[in-house]
Amino acid sequence: FFFFKMVGLRSIVLLLLLALATVNAVVMQTSNKIESQSLAPANIEECKVMCQRFAMSAMGSDFEDIKHPNVCVKKCDQLFAKNKRGDADDTSAILKNNTEPRE
Repeated sequence: FFFFKMVGLRSIVLLLLLALATVNAVVMQTSNKIESQSLAPANIEECKVMCQRFAMSAMGSDFEDIKHPNVCVKKCDQLFAKNKRGDADDTSAILKNNTEPRE
């Protein structure tokens, strides 16, 4: 009788571990999809904050090869200096298309 209780307990523990592993795999896949999306910063402050958090790979093609926050911040200064009006929509166009903002 004791042996059957142990086998049942082992089965329950194994099923719980399998369920946890499955949930963990789904969460990891979802977080990888979110991280791989390009999150172009809307303004220079957001750009610099993302640089300091090492989010260069998520900031678009202009930042994908940058590995150091100081270099990233300089790139923010360059890109956002092109936008004279400070309009977020125009800045997003600069980051996504590498084009000058519309006047």
